[in-house]
Amino acid sequence: EGGAFAWAKVPWAEDTLSLCELVFARRGVLVNPGECFESPGFIRVGLGQRPESFAKSLQDLVAALKSARCW
Repeated sequence: EGGAFAWAKVPWAEDTLSLCELVFARRGVLVNPGECFESPGFIRVGLGQRPESFAKSLQDLVAALKSARCW
């Protein structure tokens, strides 16, 4: 089985492994760091979860990224 995903550039973070660990620790949202795909500075966000929980997960991801970057 496969699923859709988004591949996002995180221009302010070259170390996306640490960023993804922080996002998971702060909000419980699991995203894949670009380092797993030889692409530091990117994250992979899976889009294949249940529609009723996707909006909250996306809000949690954005909140965690904001708190990590202080936009």
